[in-house]
Amino acid sequence: MALITTKAATATTATSINTSALPVGAALQVVDSGLSSGTTTINAGSSESIASLNLVKKATNSTFIIQVQAAIVRLATSGWHRLGVTATGGFSSVQDVKDDNSWATQTILIKTDSISGNIGDTITFNSYNSNATGQNDQVRNVRVTVMEFAR
Repeated sequence: MALITTKAATATTATSINTSALPVGAALQVVDSGLSSGTTTINAGSSESIASLNLVKKATNSTFIIQVQAAIVRLATSGWHRLGVTATGGFSSVQDVKDDNSWATQTILIKTDSISGNIGDTITFNSYNSNATGQNDQVRNVRVTVMEFAR
């Protein structure tokens, strides 16, 4: 990651940036979990943390854009497969993504200002997959990417 350095904005420590000198929307960091390995079967339940990452906050007031992706196959199409993310402090966002019975990569994008914490706090982001029907949904290649922006 390249550190943003200008006359008005300089890094103050290894974990923080003087965000008061940055324009709103300036990218502070991008953190990626990498692809998960193996296949997880979800049968009328949920699975959290197939992919997970830790992010050390660079600013007290941040906007986050979170991308979650997963390759999903369903043996039947009763109900929906749900894909989402949870984070330290109680944040969660879940969306219905798939009502089909072939392998396909699904991706959701979430924008939020509601993840609290101070500069230097570690926030853990976990993928979330669920289904409400006993039909053995299979999930693989799960990835979580989090971008922190100045607000």
